[in-house]
Amino acid sequence: MILNEAQTQAVYTVDGPLMVIAGPGTGKTQILSSRVAQILEQTDMLPENILCLTFSDAAAVAMKKRLMSMIGAASHRVAVFTFHSFCQRVISDYQAELSVLSLEPISDLETIEYYNKLIDKLELGNPLKHYKIPYFYRKQLIALNKILKQEQLEKDDLISLIEKRMEDMKYEDYFLYKRNTKDAKKGDLNPRLYNEAVEKLNRLIAAVHLCFDYRSVCEKNGRYDFDDMIRWVIDLFKTNEAALLHYQEIYQYIMVDEYQDTNKSQNELTFLLASYWDSPNLMVVGDDDQSIYRFQGANIENLHDFAGRFAHDLQKIVLSENYRSSQNILNTATHVIQKNTNRLIDDKQLLAKSNALIADGPPVVSACFNQIYECAYVYNAIEKAHSDGIPYSEMAVIYRNHEQAEHLQSYLKLKGVPFYLKRRTDILSYPLIQNVLELLEYIADEKSKSFNGEYRLFKILHFDFWEIPTVDLAKFAWFMRRERLQWRTCINELGKHPELLSLLSETAISRIAKLSEDLEYWIGKSFNLPLQQLVEKVISKGGILSFVLQSPSKQSHLQALQTFFDHLKDETRKSGSLSLENYLSTLALMKENNVALEIEEILEKGDGVNLMTAHSSKGLEFELVFIVGCNDKYWDKTKDRVPFNLRDVLYSSDDQLIEENRRLFYVACTRAKSFLKLSYNLFSLDEKPLQESVFVTELMESGIPQKKNVEIVDEQIMEVQLSLFGADTPDKNFEPLEANFLNQFTDDYVLSATHLDNYLECPVKFYYRNLLQIPSAKTGPLSFGNAIHKALELFFKFMLKDPDKNYPDLQQMVGWFKMEMDRNRDSFTVEDFTRNMEYGSEKVLPKLYGTFLPEWEANKNREPEKNLANVVVNNVPIKGKLDQLVFLDKDTVNVIDFKTGKFNTEKKKTLQPPKPDSDKEEEKFGGNYWRQVAFYHLLVNNDPLHHYRVISGEMFFVEPDKDGKFKREKIFVNDNELSFMEQLIADVYHKIKNHEFSEGCGKDNCEWCNFNKFYIRKELYRSSGLMNGDEE
Repeated sequence: MILNEAQTQAVYTVDGPLMVIAGPGTGKTQILSSRVAQILEQTDMLPENILCLTFSDAAAVAMKKRLMSMIGAASHRVAVFTFHSFCQRVISDYQAELSVLSLEPISDLETIEYYNKLIDKLELGNPLKHYKIPYFYRKQLIALNKILKQEQLEKDDLISLIEKRMEDMKYEDYFLYKRNTKDAKKGDLNPRLYNEAVEKLNRLIAAVHLCFDYRSVCEKNGRYDFDDMIRWVIDLFKTNEAALLHYQEIYQYIMVDEYQDTNKSQNELTFLLASYWDSPNLMVVGDDDQSIYRFQGANIENLHDFAGRFAHDLQKIVLSENYRSSQNILNTATHVIQKNTNRLIDDKQLLAKSNALIADGPPVVSACFNQIYECAYVYNAIEKAHSDGIPYSEMAVIYRNHEQAEHLQSYLKLKGVPFYLKRRTDILSYPLIQNVLELLEYIADEKSKSFNGEYRLFKILHFDFWEIPTVDLAKFAWFMRRERLQWRTCINELGKHPELLSLLSETAISRIAKLSEDLEYWIGKSFNLPLQQLVEKVISKGGILSFVLQSPSKQSHLQALQTFFDHLKDETRKSGSLSLENYLSTLALMKENNVALEIEEILEKGDGVNLMTAHSSKGLEFELVFIVGCNDKYWDKTKDRVPFNLRDVLYSSDDQLIEENRRLFYVACTRAKSFLKLSYNLFSLDEKPLQESVFVTELMESGIPQKKNVEIVDEQIMEVQLSLFGADTPDKNFEPLEANFLNQFTDDYVLSATHLDNYLECPVKFYYRNLLQIPSAKTGPLSFGNAIHKALELFFKFMLKDPDKNYPDLQQMVGWFKMEMDRNRDSFTVEDFTRNMEYGSEKVLPKLYGTFLPEWEANKNREPEKNLANVVVNNVPIKGKLDQLVFLDKDTVNVIDFKTGKFNTEKKKTLQPPKPDSDKEEEKFGGNYWRQVAFYHLLVNNDPLHHYRVISGEMFFVEPDKDGKFKREKIFVNDNELSFMEQLIADVYHKIKNHEFSEGCGKDNCEWCNFNKFYIRKELYRSSGLMNGDEE
């Protein structure tokens, strides 16, 4: 092995502190292994006297392999550890001293449960108390606790720093008036800005307290996490001199790889191990320019700390000869990273020394109209490179996050270009497992109370396992809607409904009957079978397992089922007699909190183009590298992962985040050997202008890369667009029931404001939800809103009934709210019910009553819950139920609609009048709150039984904001807008009458478009032979 001068110096410097700054492609892995061999040759040390610490298991394995090739069997005696595995060894050796024999590692779910219980106990007024999203801050709390442990921050010390920050802010320019005002002079403290910042810091103080409370809970329950392990070892070494000396005697030479990725705790552990010597044989290898894991606790300051601690005798070696990339690529990358200020060596220059380069052309920056054009551009360049002799496996497409590659995956798949993408996938989002869970949820619902799971059956009947034709299920739903029957009863008693049997095919009848028999069997067995056995019965008896075994995707299906069942067995082992209900609650908690049951999924296999994130690309190299989506929204404006404004307290520089992003961009650029192609988009897919990344701008100013505008022919653009729907997936259309069935529901149809909104939102949603009236589950937010509405309705009605028109007291109002909440208790979890009950009875209604009772006393001329029907507008029958009419005089009224939920920017959009000429679909018909008021205008003004005239409509948000104030938005509708609304009502009504339900909204989050995609269209394309095995 031939070493260059700097590498040789690093390998042969075996004594004293040594820092090696190893730029990308400079052979750092090689010198670490070579140095171990050199220590053994130059000294009388044994292999077991050398300790190598790495950042990851993969790095440890790579080092062991290289050592094996250099020193043979002796490599097994060299101590190669990750920091965590080293700590495990120490803890194992000193279990008694550390008193950890009875402790167990905490699971992700236990972590969440412990935090939830602490959050539930928070008192009113605590900055972490969030009623609508109770565990809103939990994710930040988990991240904060991790940082506090890694940075070894004690509670009192950190709170002192926060309080100091509060005091320092009083004198910072940002918080001072910039000019004289009516109430303040230039230089005075701006109370609004200051109080907002203090509020955030008070939340941080509350979070710090809660994190230390969490640690106490873990200790009480005998739980620990990985960050505790390194803390224990540090404490052991600080308090037990003999233990520290034991390891110092063993490990005479210490080497740490990827030092820029260590956190403060790992840094301190390293120094403790080396603390016996004034000039320790301690070598660290790293690159400040490749520190990209701050979000995992990595601290680039550790390199600076090391350099300062051993400044008197430190030998610093810089590896600058690069054996990977062309000089043009290195110059490009260097120009990017030179903009950073937090660097050990400012004038670091990488020199190309590779003899195996294909070319040394300048990098290319391409401006693409949008992501569709970018997909076509990348594909064309891949095929051109492949025809020029570059293997697909020597190409990589690098991006900031996985979503940026989804369109490209679809297009490459359509064009038959092999690609390799490895990522972790949560099986709880895997369609097969979701269907199994839906079945188990149904069984649990029916076990709890008959017909509780009614709303699940329509979907369950469509599962692939049963192969029931969807056209038959549509007729089944039509019959259920007309006869108002219960679904479970009807599928159990098909023979009692001759008309229904005449509508269905023989295949459907037999398969529905078989499914009904299985469902009843599983429900019955759920009362006495152990959970594992019950799940086995569900998977084996119902045809699920046979479906999986016959599927072209059986390998991934079986892997998902195995992972699911392994988790079930683990949970059963922990709990003993685990019930179905408790297990489903556990899974729901996992899904709600993004706790994954992961499998490693390889989306395409073979010798293909590599698709990967920039973080995943570190340590790899390719002949041709594309960096796509180089726009500021992905590379510059990423969310700060340091929680609760802790960055403002701990870190002095405001530029840390952009510098870390620049280092990540630098890492991506330096993966390329011969060709580097960067691309960005000028517009988003909805035609909003986009800005290129600041890193692209800086590169273009350097004059190094070539810039090109991408031109793609229309035919290819259409091809890419079609690929986004999937090569074998139809568009968003489907065929509803035949007219003779639907006419029974539309012949005497009357339009309401809710139906109008639902149709405009998605005709497919309207078809299932409003026309066929497929059962739906009650939700907590809806039941909470109904309880508030009921309390207000009875409050005003009892006033009107009272001879003296006295309003009921607050206690009565709260009592009605609680009665309605109790009635709908099954809509909530136990915790959610308690929280919503407290929120409504102790915060919302008392504040509402105290604020508005004087106004309500001043005008008692009100009519709550007004039902209007038999109204005709523009030859269209309409109806509606109004929350309240407030009479301003004998005939003029203000229509009030009470809204639960906080008023925010999104809801402000719902108040806007229509913009018929807008290119944005959501703006053409106005916001839905505006439409509601306009609809009520027409409904009241055209009511034949009264002669009221609406002056205005009012959206009354009954939940106070964080300042305790209520938002009320009045909407006035002019004559032109009313004419527009009349026409809109007529258009929608005629579309409903004409059965125009086949085209949905096509949005990713639309429940019913997704239902069609996964159950209706899938069957149509399977039966027509258009679906290939990969789509199963």
